[in-house]
Amino acid sequence: MTPKPRKPGPQGATRRPVRPTPEAHHNEGPSAQRFRAEGWLQRGWLQQRLAAQDGLQRLIDAPIATILTLSVLGIALAFPIGLFALVDNARQLSQGWNSSAQISVFLRDNLPSTQIDQITAHIRQRPEVSSAHYISSQQAWDEFRAASGLGKALDVVEDNPLPALILVQPDLSGGDSARIKQLLSFLQGEPGVDSAQLDTAWVQRLYALLDLARKAVLWLSGLAGLAVLLIVGNTIRLMSQSYREQIEVYKLLGATNGYVRRPFLYVGVAYGLGGGLVAWVIVAASFAGFGHSVSQVAALYNSPFLVTGPGPVAILAMLSGGLALGWGGSWLAVARYIRAVNPT
Repeated sequence: MTPKPRKPGPQGATRRPVRPTPEAHHNEGPSAQRFRAEGWLQRGWLQQRLAAQDGLQRLIDAPIATILTLSVLGIALAFPIGLFALVDNARQLSQGWNSSAQISVFLRDNLPSTQIDQITAHIRQRPEVSSAHYISSQQAWDEFRAASGLGKALDVVEDNPLPALILVQPDLSGGDSARIKQLLSFLQGEPGVDSAQLDTAWVQRLYALLDLARKAVLWLSGLAGLAVLLIVGNTIRLMSQSYREQIEVYKLLGATNGYVRRPFLYVGVAYGLGGGLVAWVIVAASFAGFGHSVSQVAALYNSPFLVTGPGPVAILAMLSGGLALGWGGSWLAVARYIRAVNPT
């Protein structure tokens, strides 16, 4: 049996493909829907891969401009990260100086030992006190003779001029100077106490300077991020202008703005990520270069202090920040320009 021939349509008419309706997609089985989803993912992955290869090729086509741009971006990102690391090292170094911030509580002469023990115990009960240590007048004199190096020259002094005292170590972990002042007032009013001296002004000034430096670094980081955004945006804008003819051809062939924009976005991401890597190399090399010298100076003062560079969190923040700034700068530069291109 031969099939019935179809009736020819009108002269010059073309047979249009029948597009499946939404109801047809809804009636598809699970295997057909999975096949369509896999096909969509494969097409999307292919488009992204081709766009990334196109963007990388554009960087390779201009090696000198790429190297110069990555160097500028690396320096701009390394500056705030390096300052952050320096401030953190200074803060770690200053944490070991809290022990030198002591309150010297000078006692009156000829106090009985029972009253001295009561004063010491009363001071130790205060929550602002880490420790309290009694030093007698004779102990203070012996320590002075050993530390001064005068030796027998002090034998001419008949009476011991040094009073007995209690060395109080305040708790500075909270950084609350008001509590320390309250403690000083309490010690000065304690019965049997002649006077109390606090030597923490320089520590408080140091902490204030470190806080000021940290805020300044935050401000400089914002300026550096803005600089990276502008550098990437200007570079991508110049690149998109050099590819104007290619953009017009793509649009004549029916390419969407997103398809044309995608390679430039990958170029911006590459600039940002590459600038972050360059910044990491600069900071790591800088800390490795002078870290050994700082350790030698610290060893002369019997200090185990070691300079530490940015940690993994700071490095990850630097790379992700550079990537985000590169993508944002390229988007701002190329999105409006591509929309404005109208091929004729």
